[in-house]
Amino acid sequence: MRLLANQHLYHLEHFLPADAEIDRFDPARFPTHAVEYDALFINTTTKINEHTLPDAGRLTFIGTGSAGTDHLDEAHLQQLGVRGASAPGCNAQSVAEYVLMAMLLAAPRPLPRMKVGIIGAGHTGQATQAILQKLGIKSVFYDPPRAAKDKAFQSASLDDLHQCDLLTVHTPLTVDPPSPTFHMIDGDFLAESRAEVLVQASRGGVVDERAVLFGLKSGRLRAVVTDVWEGEPLFSDELARHSVAATPHIAGYSVESKLRASKMIADAWRRHVGLPRGPEVAEIQEMVEVAEFSEVEEIQEVEKVAEAEKVKDVFHRTAGDGSISPNPYSVSDSALLGSETARLVAELHPILLYDAGLRQLVGRPADEKQKGFYRLRTETPYRREFSEEDWRRIRAVVMEEKE
Repeated sequence: MRLLANQHLYHLEHFLPADAEIDRFDPARFPTHAVEYDALFINTTTKINEHTLPDAGRLTFIGTGSAGTDHLDEAHLQQLGVRGASAPGCNAQSVAEYVLMAMLLAAPRPLPRMKVGIIGAGHTGQATQAILQKLGIKSVFYDPPRAAKDKAFQSASLDDLHQCDLLTVHTPLTVDPPSPTFHMIDGDFLAESRAEVLVQASRGGVVDERAVLFGLKSGRLRAVVTDVWEGEPLFSDELARHSVAATPHIAGYSVESKLRASKMIADAWRRHVGLPRGPEVAEIQEMVEVAEFSEVEEIQEVEKVAEAEKVKDVFHRTAGDGSISPNPYSVSDSALLGSETARLVAELHPILLYDAGLRQLVGRPADEKQKGFYRLRTETPYRREFSEEDWRRIRAVVMEEKE
C-alpha cells in the first residue's frame, strides 16, 4: 500500500502499519500526484472536487484530519468510487476551550451574568455547553435541524436565541436546502438580536462579515472574536482590525485534538482495507510526552525556551520585517490585559499570540497574507488542552466574578 499524507498531520505514521509506504506532501500546493497512491490523507487546506481531482487513478480512499468536510465534494468522491472519511468530534474540546477564552476576553460583564446562545448542537456545541454548565454560566442551544431529526432534543426558539447576550457559532457551512447555513448570521438576524458579543469559530461564510462590521460600527454589537474567515486565508483586514481577538482558524488546534484526528482517519483507512484498529491515542500521547515534554528538569527548561523562541520566530517571519508592532485594536496590546481574567487567558491559551501574529498580516499583499496565515497555523507549537489545575484556576476567576 502506498499512502500520501499532508506533512502536518500530527504523528499520523504512528497510527498506520509499520510496513506502510508513506510519503508526505506540502499542502501549499495541491498534490496532483495523489492519483499514483492508494490513499490520500489531507486537512482543510486541500480542496477535493471535480476540478482538483477529475480522476481517481489508484486512489480508493481520502481521509481528512478535520471535523468539517466542506472542502470535500462528497458526491464527486462517490462518483469516482473513492471512500471519504473525516474526524468528527476530534477537536470539540479544544474548540470549546478556545470559545471560553474568547468569551472571557470579549464579554463586557462577568460571564455568570450573561446568557449564552449556542448555535449548533453538534460535537463542538455540546462540548461548549458542557464547559459553561460546569462553570455555572447560563446557555441555550439553537439547532432546529437537529430537533427535527432527534425528538429527544429540544431547540430554543429563534426568539429565545435573540434574547441571549452572547452568541457562539458551531454549525457546518452548507448552501443547499433544507438547512443552509451560509450567511445564517446576517444583518436581519443581528437587527433582531440583543447579543452584544459574537464568537465565530465554526466555518467562514456562516457569518456575513459585512453585517458584523455594520453591527460593530453602529454599536449594535460590542465585541467580536473571529477565528474563521469567508475568504481565508485571505481574511478581511477590516474585520481583523475590529475583532477583540483575530486568529487564523486555530480554535481546534491542540496536541490532543491532532492526535485524535490522526487516529480517526488512520482507523477509517484500516477498516477500508480490512486491518484491525491502530494503537490508542493514550499510547501515542505518552510517546509524544516523552519526546517533547521530558521529565528531566534541565531539558524541560531548554525546551520551554526553544518553544518560546520558535513562536517568536514564526511571528517575525510572518510580519516579514522582523518586527511586531503594537496595534490599538488588539486586546493583547490594550488595557484589558490589566484584568485578572485577561492575564489568566494569556497564561493558559495562545489566543493572544495568534492574534498578535495575524495582525502583522493586515494590509499585506495577498501572497504574504496567504503564506503568513498558513505559517501561523502550521509552525506555531500546538497547545495542550486544559489540565485539572487550569480548570481550578478558571473556576476560581469565574466564581469570583459571579460574586
